Amino acid sequence: MLYRLKKKLQSIEGVLTAVVSLPSRSATIQFDKSLVTLLQLKRAISNIGCDLVIEDEKLVENIEKQVYNSLLIKTFCILFLFFDSHGIINEVDRYI
Repeated sequence: MLYRLKKKLQSIEGVLTAVVSLPSRSATIQFDKSLVTLLQLKRAISNIGCDLVIEDEKLVENIEKQVYNSLLIKTFCILFLFFDSHGIINEVDRYI
């Protein structure tokens, strides 16, 4: 299915690049808006049984912020567990 999707995308006039990812089950498409519209892309993709979900810049920025915040929280949790397992937090509590 993904191979068919890539071939279909590459055959559309105005599609500059089409990268299909099997693990994420997604495709990244760069296209010339003066040659092909989102509606044309959606129709072509729908014809082979796939869905087109459009991520705009703002949405991509929100996803990146969520990933960053998640990594930040995980980092603090790891540091807390490290210091706690070495008894450092109890030592700090004695001086506060």
